[in-house]
Amino acid sequence: MEQSRDGIVILDQTGQVIESSQRFADMIGHSLDSMTRLKVFDWENFFPPEQLLEMINRVNEKGDHFETTHLRSDGSTYDVEITTNAAWFDGQKHIFCICRDITERKQIEAEKENLQAQLIQAQKIESVGRLAGGVAHDFNNMLGIILGRLEFAMEKVHKNDSVHVDLKEIETAAKRSADITNQLLAFARKQPVSPRQLDLNDTVENMLNLMGRLIGEDIDLIWKPDGSLWSLKMDPSQIDQILANLCVNARDAITGVGSLTIETGKHSFDEKFCSEHPGFIPGDFVRLTISDTGCGMDKNTLDNIFEPFFTTKGVGHGTGLGLSTVYGIVKQNKGFIHVHSEPGQGTCFNIYLPRFKGQNKTSPTMTGEKAEKMV
Repeated sequence: MEQSRDGIVILDQTGQVIESSQRFADMIGHSLDSMTRLKVFDWENFFPPEQLLEMINRVNEKGDHFETTHLRSDGSTYDVEITTNAAWFDGQKHIFCICRDITERKQIEAEKENLQAQLIQAQKIESVGRLAGGVAHDFNNMLGIILGRLEFAMEKVHKNDSVHVDLKEIETAAKRSADITNQLLAFARKQPVSPRQLDLNDTVENMLNLMGRLIGEDIDLIWKPDGSLWSLKMDPSQIDQILANLCVNARDAITGVGSLTIETGKHSFDEKFCSEHPGFIPGDFVRLTISDTGCGMDKNTLDNIFEPFFTTKGVGHGTGLGLSTVYGIVKQNKGFIHVHSEPGQGTCFNIYLPRFKGQNKTSPTMTGEKAEKMV
């Protein structure tokens, strides 16, 4: 018993401890001397007493094997795997229990399941992205023909003619459709872009007035720039798209008054950190954080938010392409997104974009009181 790496405890038919190894006493946090004063109910945390007694009575020479949780003397619990056998001494049934702490194994299994689920989700989004990109390209080509023919047709009809009015409505619908295909192309990372070196603070500041108008007067817009950001290299219009989509989403999540906070920062992640935090990528990144005090999201919603056409809004309110557009832009620029949200606790989007390591341009950034102003 004392040489075993597992804990061993011997019980009688009432669950009373007859003998225990030092290892098992250590596992449940009791002294070896006190073990014979304990019963199985003092540490068994999963099965109710009546069921435990039934299990003890059922144990025979062939034994049993199961997993459960045990309670330590300090109130904490741990996962344990138990193998039981019965033996008789002087006509009395004794239950031999070999107890193996499997807490670490359970954690590794949970991490593997989580990583597998993330991989499946990433593959699903990648497949949907390829499909969306192909459809969007073909649809864009057809829209080009439609808009070209419309232009010719409108030139042949007088502006006051009712047919011209109809053609104008068709043109408006076609242009809106073109906007949707552009969003799909952004998700599929096939949208044509013109990247250039930029300062994220400057780009965000140029959008603050527009953001204020988008979210309305009842929502406070709080701007917290980091005064020493690294440069980025990407199309500034893509930053505008990210901001517009996330701010509109935040606005729709807030009922009545609330606040929307936009922050910037910089972070470096090493291989060790990323191995312990699935979804993170090693390297130097500029961070754009957009958080709100809205209704928040449950786990099921979080698992689907970046899929095209997924929306929690009612029919006629939103296309379900806003967050998929954000996802596509970030991935196209070799970045990643981390989202935290709970029902009733608001939502926080952390977007990490790779640092541009070319020659740095210096540009003024706000510090001090101006660094935390309300717009």
